[in-house]
Amino acid sequence: MLKRERGRRIDRDRGQAVLVLFVAVALCVITVTGLVSLSEEIRVHAQARTAADAAALAAVHGGAASATAVARANGAELVSVVRIGRDVEVVVRVRGTTSSARATDAP
Repeated sequence: MLKRERGRRIDRDRGQAVLVLFVAVALCVITVTGLVSLSEEIRVHAQARTAADAAALAAVHGGAASATAVARANGAELVSVVRIGRDVEVVVRVRGTTSSARATDAP
């Protein structure tokens, strides 16, 4: 808002653009930080699922020792291996995230 005072112009809105820019930059930083955190969580879940699938397939043909080695190779910790008839169910953990998978050697 411009106002005249004794022949001079006074700009009362001066400096507000800096405040708006600061708020916009802060919101962008918060958004990017949240997206990075979310993408890391999605990556860990995908890694856990992949490790569980691979460990289950390994357990069907090589037992718990093979499942442990495959889980470790995929960056996971094998939590449990349960054989139910011809099926095998495994649970793995990757950085606090658990995932399970089941595999079978049946035709």
